[in-house]
Amino acid sequence: MIPSDDRRWAKVAGSTLGASEKGDQALVVTNLSLLDTFTEITGEEWGWVLAQNLEEAIRTNPGPAVIVDSFAPLEGTPRSAPRAWLVAQLTENEEGVSWIQYDEGSADPYGDMLEELIHALTILNVSHVVLGGIWYGTDEEGGCVDPVIDTIALYYPVEVKDTLIGCGV
Repeated sequence: MIPSDDRRWAKVAGSTLGASEKGDQALVVTNLSLLDTFTEITGEEWGWVLAQNLEEAIRTNPGPAVIVDSFAPLEGTPRSAPRAWLVAQLTENEEGVSWIQYDEGSADPYGDMLEELIHALTILNVSHVVLGGIWYGTDEEGGCVDPVIDTIALYYPVEVKDTLIGCGV
């Protein structure tokens, strides 16, 4: 497990990533820290399945990946193990991966983050987006994927991949 202070989080603005070729597919993963809660609710097996699906999708995506997260500390508990593994995989091979932080404790946790996400996708010069995350439309209020897909869809064609969603498809 990687201690939270050793993680190398990079925002797109400070990234060494160049613009992608027009037509590249961006992979956006929303609120990675919720993988801990997903693991706790559904069990470790499902947490590991989702973490491995996300890692494979990020590694094999033909374009850049953008991870949106609150950067909650890794707890060192079984519920954090899948996320700790995924963060380790992503920080070992950071090329093509950018991180955007959002403050889930703010009055409008998605407001600034969504603006920053659209800006990042513009800088990365992508043509369409595949979206993954933890909760998607699981009830009347929706989940963390819902406001992101609604905003991205204003600017880019977007697809939610069921193998990259924890719940709600």
